[in-house]
Amino acid sequence: MLMMNPIRVVLIADERVLVEALSFRINAEQDLQVVGTAAGSDDGFQVALHANPNIAIFDVEIPGRGAFAVVSELRAKRPVMNVLFLTAHHSDILIEQTLELDIQGYLTKDEPLDGLLENIRRAAAGEFCFSKEVRKRLEFDSEGKHYTIHSPNGLSLLTSRQLEVLRHLAKGFSTKEVAKIMHRLGIHDRVALTRYAIREGLILP
Repeated sequence: MLMMNPIRVVLIADERVLVEALSFRINAEQDLQVVGTAAGSDDGFQVALHANPNIAIFDVEIPGRGAFAVVSELRAKRPVMNVLFLTAHHSDILIEQTLELDIQGYLTKDEPLDGLLENIRRAAAGEFCFSKEVRKRLEFDSEGKHYTIHSPNGLSLLTSRQLEVLRHLAKGFSTKEVAKIMHRLGIHDRVALTRYAIREGLILP
């Protein structure tokens, strides 16, 4: 009997234990195979670009340029590449950014492992996949065949680049774009900006 080629998976995350554990579990499945891993955004871009995966899984928290910037660039070069985000965040603004990228889904790290494996299979086939708590916040447009989320917070005013800058700022980095971000959000000091980012789920406390 002919065996179908396994689904080729790349994992991009800086948590070594997570990557090794997922790789071990994924490779134990006959129809799945990890063909590349990376711990940062630039390396992740190269791995996802050249390993020819059926599905690329990105941790939202990867160091460097950030998962959203990398995936946006990848989608420009490989429009048919299937991508999943895996994250500890349940933030509306991050879900909204995911929907704007038109990728396959947004899964949280509390997802049961068997459920994650099944979602990898579905995403590799081009289906949309969201964790249960994420799906509750979404509405599906059956005519346009896309999901939307109601996110009435000020972060929606920021570009993807500014959101990434804000994430870095809240972790202690400095940037010349800080003043522009604070002005747009109506916030007047960095402490308040950091608290705002935590409150809106853009970073973990």
